[in-house]
Amino acid sequence: MRSFEPVTNSQRAEWAQQCIDLFAAETDLRTPDGRNDEDNRTVLADLLADLRHWAETAGVDFDEVCEGSRGVYEEELAEANELDDQPPPTRE
Repeated sequence: MRSFEPVTNSQRAEWAQQCIDLFAAETDLRTPDGRNDEDNRTVLADLLADLRHWAETAGVDFDEVCEGSRGVYEEELAEANELDDQPPPTRE
């Protein structure tokens, strides 16, 4: 049976950064020649606006999903705090 390591919030943040970087490159918000070099906040705002457009066409309530994501985020923070409170695993 395959065992899975828990996902850390640092890993989640890295995945999000990869999404931001890909979106920025795909939309020319950041270009290799440095012609455009928008900051993460600007790229995130544009990505969220585009996701809102997508949600509307897909029949997804964007605001409801955003509200729900706050709960998921808080659960992940709580899980991380619980893991931090656990003693390190022992090797046998």
